[in-house]
Amino acid sequence: MVVPARRARPAFPPRYPDRSAHEHRRLHLADGRLVWGLNDFDEAFEMPYAFDLLRLAVSGFLGLADGGDPSLASLASICDSVQKGYAAGLARPRPYVLDRDHTRMRARFVATEDDRTAFWQKMEKNAAAAHDAVPERFRMALDRALPEGATAVQYWPRTAGVGSLGRPRWVASAQWQGGPVVREAKGVVTSGWAYARGLEQPPLRIDAIVRGRHRASDPWYRLDADGVLVRRLSPNNHKIEMDVLGRWIFEHDLLADMGREVANTHLSDDGAAAAIAADLARRGTRWLADAASIAVKSIDADFADWNRLRPAPPKR
Repeated sequence: MVVPARRARPAFPPRYPDRSAHEHRRLHLADGRLVWGLNDFDEAFEMPYAFDLLRLAVSGFLGLADGGDPSLASLASICDSVQKGYAAGLARPRPYVLDRDHTRMRARFVATEDDRTAFWQKMEKNAAAAHDAVPERFRMALDRALPEGATAVQYWPRTAGVGSLGRPRWVASAQWQGGPVVREAKGVVTSGWAYARGLEQPPLRIDAIVRGRHRASDPWYRLDADGVLVRRLSPNNHKIEMDVLGRWIFEHDLLADMGREVANTHLSDDGAAAAIAADLARRGTRWLADAASIAVKSIDADFADWNRLRPAPPKR
């Protein structure tokens, strides 16, 4: 993503994960409570905070252009929502616990009967390909993640996501206390930001970010000692797709909530709030829209080049 250095770089380098509107919005259970927020931090690394806001705004806009409805919101209005939510989060950080508050989210995001049926049908279909040829570190991580007393354990490989394609993923399903439970294990790799800075073995900050002071952390999301990330899969532990939400995103200003949740994550770092607020004050109000406009044009140009150079599909 290409943006002017004077606009894209903050005055300091706090430690933040990479964020996008499409990839990392999940609903999970924490201590039996329904929680909405970010739940994918396996590429977390030290980088300028402004890139998280830029990625969120640009991915939200491109999501509308690609299969969505671009008439719903302009790039400028999307950036305004992200900035508004982020500023509110810096001023008053708080997690999104849905059991009592945030009724609009609870009504929209809690799994429906159709969601539950589709999830378990998918698990049953995948279990038909189960086998025992599981790499030892993934088997051990999955076995540790399953509740004590789980029986009839089955393992199978899984393909999911976009940015993590090519990384090994394994799933374990089992029976426990009268019903099925599912866990996923995914290999973690070093962030590309580390290689760009010449760091061969940088520390992973996943746990520190996941369990930040202003987040309701997912108790099943854990980085194993062998570099395997384990999480729970269930009808209510799921990614929320922007293209499915459509108009609802803008009718309920969900991008502002996304911006606020990014702030919740950023404020895991001591002293970050004052430093970020001071940097934002120097930027003015147009910096995000200006940077996002440049980024969108750059991405569109890259995509056009890719379409021009990619091999033609084989004739049927």
